[in-house]
Amino acid sequence: MNKIITGFIMAAVVAVLLAGCIGSGGSSASPPNDVTVVAKDSRAVLTWTMAPGVDYWIFRAAGSGVTPENCSSMAECGTSVKATSPATVWGLSNGKSYSFSINGRSGGGPGGAGSVAEYATPGLAGKTWNVGTAAGTSDLRGVAYGASGTKFVAVGMGGALFSGTVSTSASTGMGEVAWTSMTNPVTGTDFNAVNYDTYRAKFYSVGTGGVVIQNIPASSTEWTQLTSTNNTTEALYAIASDGAGNLVATGASGRIIYSSDGTAWTKIAFGTSALYGVAYGNSTTNGYVFVAVGAGGKILWSDDKGATWTDVTAASVTSEDLKAVTYGGINSASSSTTSVGVFVAVGANGTVLTSVDGVTWTRQTGTSIPSTTNLNGIALSASKRFVAVADDGNVFYSGFSVTNAESATGMVWSSATQATTSPLYAVTTGGLNDYCSVGNGGSNLYADLAD
Repeated sequence: MNKIITGFIMAAVVAVLLAGCIGSGGSSASPPNDVTVVAKDSRAVLTWTMAPGVDYWIFRAAGSGVTPENCSSMAECGTSVKATSPATVWGLSNGKSYSFSINGRSGGGPGGAGSVAEYATPGLAGKTWNVGTAAGTSDLRGVAYGASGTKFVAVGMGGALFSGTVSTSASTGMGEVAWTSMTNPVTGTDFNAVNYDTYRAKFYSVGTGGVVIQNIPASSTEWTQLTSTNNTTEALYAIASDGAGNLVATGASGRIIYSSDGTAWTKIAFGTSALYGVAYGNSTTNGYVFVAVGAGGKILWSDDKGATWTDVTAASVTSEDLKAVTYGGINSASSSTTSVGVFVAVGANGTVLTSVDGVTWTRQTGTSIPSTTNLNGIALSASKRFVAVADDGNVFYSGFSVTNAESATGMVWSSATQATTSPLYAVTTGGLNDYCSVGNGGSNLYADLAD
């Protein structure tokens, strides 16, 4: 995707350029007559048929009827010069309507008439999903996004390892993840989860037999097995990092391993329940903590980087298997500098639990998620939308009420347009407030279109 940096140009300069006072003997060109605009989160993607030898400028403004001539007098006027299709216009406000027009010039001449104004209203992604080309044939169990290398990584059964980059259709403006197989250093291993450690700019993946592998995305498509894992043999199901160099992985039979350097790991066992998910976040009572969830509603938390854990399982809240947990800071309505963080855990039979401290949990009873739906993964974008995926291929999305943070109706879930009936096992958010989900038989979905 060609990312066009939107530059704001002073009205006087725009007027001079449009009048053709700056030129070199070139001529104006006819505007494209097939411009389409696709709204996404905080941006819009424009596509059109390009004519040879023509330089195109995009004009955008808040409101209706933008033209090259009136843009400078409209709110949020901006231009993108020498744009190529598909072009991304950045810096838009969600929920606000924008109009777009494109004109052309040849040989450095003046700009011609603008195309008929097209409209788009940016908004949060997560409602509409695009089915991607399968990444192999193995079940994919985990997915993560890394800013270093700007790619998704998916892992799964039979040692499946894939890297993916977002491509944008030149004809529709819709996004899709294009996947490439990566080298597996450990044959016969099923990988269950992957995490991107921002501190070291590395991906870590865990799997059967206690295997831990790492990848440096900026320099290589190959993975390295970490041997200093203290001979853990239990399957590992989840991994999380705190952004300061500490990692925790959880697995079968209460197995927990933790590391401060990503190489040497210490193993402990907490009970016998399988621990399927782990996340890191800011507890309102205990500071920054890791939270682990698992079979039978098991919930643990640790405030010492994974060395010791406290069991806060509450049978009165749920006895369902909890398959995943995430954390996000949700800006309050009254102040952009004040935020409420929330842990959200999901699991079997439509279970959704929330907690602002990782200790006291509330089952969300106001949810519209069917009680027969098993939720396997959850993610939160920077734009504050939670997305959960299920084993029937359904996807659900929700915000969070900061004024009702500990209420059973603090989250209101909506069903996304169903794109697949294949089981979905994991979901993550990317660098564009987009989402990628992976599942059965290499299936994968991508969402970046505004509601």
